[in-house]
Amino acid sequence: MNGILLIVEDRFQINGRGIILAPSLPLTYKLPKSAIVTLKLPDLSVLKVEADFPIPFIRITDPQLLSQYRGEYVCMLKNIDKEAVPVGTEVWLD
Repeated sequence: MNGILLIVEDRFQINGRGIILAPSLPLTYKLPKSAIVTLKLPDLSVLKVEADFPIPFIRITDPQLLSQYRGEYVCMLKNIDKEAVPVGTEVWLD
């Protein structure tokens, strides 16, 4: 998959690990385990950073409805602070 992955709606700092970006990504995306991504910030600056796409997790929307289970990937950025990735940043996979 090449192109825009997501527009950052929120981000969560995990000490010693990196930043988790929201929203998550659907399993239909064909993602590598890790890659260099391009961040296009709202101020029009551009950064290249390493991103991991860990093993997909399952989001349970209603335990009574098995058909509601869906897997998703998260995008975790390494070696960057939360403040460096403002809401509205576009994340691109080259």
